Parts: sequence; structure tokens; C-alpha cells
Amino acid sequence: MSVTLYRRAEVDFTPVDPAATPDGEYALARLIGVKQSSTLGGGLVRFDNCSIEWTLLYDEILVVLSGRFRLRHGEQLENTVEAGPGDVLWLPNKTRLAYEGEKAELFFAVYPGNWRTLNGYPEV
Repeated sequence: MSVTLYRRAEVDFTPVDPAATPDGEYALARLIGVKQSSTLGGGLVRFDNCSIEWTLLYDEILVVLSGRFRLRHGEQLENTVEAGPGDVLWLPNKTRLAYEGEKAELFFAVYPGNWRTLNGYPEV
């Protein structure tokens, strides 16, 4: 395995469940997956005018690159964290959350990188 450079201008985003975000955007650019690493996953993600609820099946680090990002968390999603460019968020496994944003683009890293396989989801 060797060093890989991903140039931002060459990264392609794939919409995730466009039917759930008809007036917004939730799109993903998976850069590091199980083909590259069995321990770490990562890439870029966009959130614009959407709210994506999820309970983490991995540890996650988020770095806000642009826009405004909001994370609601807690059993009833009662807590809110607002973040902007340069801010970093640490999200432990099993956190219940909702990702939200206005033209937000983030870098993410997850551990373990093969969380989909470990939890019965198909690899993409």
C-alpha cells in the first residue's frame, strides 16, 4: 500500500437518499473504504437544508471545511452543537444524532472502517 493523494477538485459526491432530501442535499464522497484500509474509513460529506438522523455504529471525527454545521444529539436529540469552518467534533460509538447544515462540507474519519460489514450492511 502506498500514499494516496485525493485532490478536492477531482472528488465526486454521490447523493445519499435524494428522496429524503427533496429540497436539500446529503451527499457523500467515500475516499477511504475497506479496499484501502480494514481499520479506518473516511471521506467528505455535504449537508444542506436537511436533517439526517442516525445512531453511530463507529467512532467518528468530523472537521467542518465550509458552511454552517449543526449536530443534534441525545436520546431525544435535545442537545445542539453548532460548528463552522475549522471546528472539529468527536462523536463516540452509539451516539444518537442528527446531522444538519447549511451548505456545510465536512471531512469525516470513522473507526472501524469496516463497520458496515460488522453490522450486516452491504459495503458500497
